[in-house]
Amino acid sequence: MMQTSVIDETSAYPVLDGLACAGGKSLAGIVGVSAPTLSKWRNGRSRMGGSQLVFLTLVLAHYLEEIEAMKEKMGTYTTLNSKDHFHESFGGLQDDLQGFLHEQEIRNLALPPSDVHAGARLYRTWFEQTSGTVFLPMLSQASPATYPPTQHLQEA
Repeated sequence: MMQTSVIDETSAYPVLDGLACAGGKSLAGIVGVSAPTLSKWRNGRSRMGGSQLVFLTLVLAHYLEEIEAMKEKMGTYTTLNSKDHFHESFGGLQDDLQGFLHEQEIRNLALPPSDVHAGARLYRTWFEQTSGTVFLPMLSQASPATYPPTQHLQEA
């Protein structure tokens, strides 16, 4: 059975499309590269290292977990109307991000184990340094006052 994907076939790295809501400068800072380098990766004019690709894939998976945790907390702290508002605001986003993550995970299967291990180490370091917080401007702006505010990754 063939699966449909939200990924444009011209997309060099679906993970970058999924993390685009973090903004180019912030995303470049997370990965430790310049905004022009990130742009070259997005446009397919330059290749991203395998360990960086794994790292960003893990960050995207973490981002999806943050959305899911926010949805669960909103269910605990807010009314049914707020839960409906969350689904209207983020249900499509969550579905799209899951599509980007799925497509990137398929592409990552071709990476050598050494890149996967190095990317996992990068993610662990990032997670320890940031307490697992991700720059989520869209989530923090839309969250109701009853929901604990989302913490943001501060750029160095």
